[in-house]
Amino acid sequence: SDRKFKEILSKSIHDGHKIYEWLDTDEKLKLTRQLAHSVKLIYYLKLQQQLWQDYYDLGIKDGVWAPRISKVKAKEHNTCLSYGRSEKFVEQRQKTIQHQLNRTENELQQHLHHLAEWTDKAKPSIDSIFLSTAIERMVKNAQHRLNVEFQHKRIMLKLDVDDHHLITSVYDLETTEEQIELIKIYWQAIADEQKALEEMEVLRKRASLKRLPKSLDNLVDQSADNIQTMLSRSILNKDRRASMASRCSKTITQYKGDLMEIAITIAYDTARGHAQLAFDTKNKLRLLDRNASQSTMELIIKAMEIRAENMKKRAQELLQYKLMSFFELAPVVINDEANVSTGAI
Repeated sequence: SDRKFKEILSKSIHDGHKIYEWLDTDEKLKLTRQLAHSVKLIYYLKLQQQLWQDYYDLGIKDGVWAPRISKVKAKEHNTCLSYGRSEKFVEQRQKTIQHQLNRTENELQQHLHHLAEWTDKAKPSIDSIFLSTAIERMVKNAQHRLNVEFQHKRIMLKLDVDDHHLITSVYDLETTEEQIELIKIYWQAIADEQKALEEMEVLRKRASLKRLPKSLDNLVDQSADNIQTMLSRSILNKDRRASMASRCSKTITQYKGDLMEIAITIAYDTARGHAQLAFDTKNKLRLLDRNASQSTMELIIKAMEIRAENMKKRAQELLQYKLMSFFELAPVVINDEANVSTGAI
């Protein structure tokens, strides 16, 4: 609404209360909204342009566009199916974005020129620089969620590229089938460890915010339905009813907390179990072929562990983004004539 727009705009800058007085007609609000829309669109398109440039640089650097492995291979190695995009598709997107950016920048210049004209004639007088600065800050504040998402995409792109390369580097060491089987078990244990750690961190976050999983919350509440029915009996003493209702509420809250603690502990122990499996598997790999030179075996193990570290980095990035997007950041939906949306890529 116009009222909400003015409220957000005024809060984006010191002394923003003046904006309420300035935007006192529908026409002034319309012109200000048009300017804000152009600024928002340019901000988004530049983020898009940056990401697609990353795709292009990746293809040029590696000489490989949108490398892809089979679903079976991806599952066996706990990696993504592909990364990047085809050369033709990347170039098409770059041209489209540049065209949209040029058009929007021209529109912005027209809006800024018009801003200087109508604010100069406005009664009461309006500081055009102050107003345009407020708009820019408002847009940047509002686009924080979008910026976080784009940065996450860029980081994940690099991690996916590295993951494919690191898997290949292990095979390039001419590993035997027996070695590969143990390496796959090791990587699977690392992947399972990271999943358990993610589960633990999500549960911890829920516990700290007192936001239990809906299924658990409903289950505990339903188990107390009979008590609530009993407490509704009219024959009960009023004070005793209040006392027992309070005890019931506290008991339920404590019970929920205890269940969360148990779940967190189980997730932690699960992670430890997978970490131990990875450790044991690495030792089995060392003992697999005593005829192989120690230096060759250590090269294989080192390459295997380097890839495992990248798996952990990838899992941590996904976890941190999940925690931010699910618990802290509001969802973003942007739809307009330039096809601006978080799902555009």
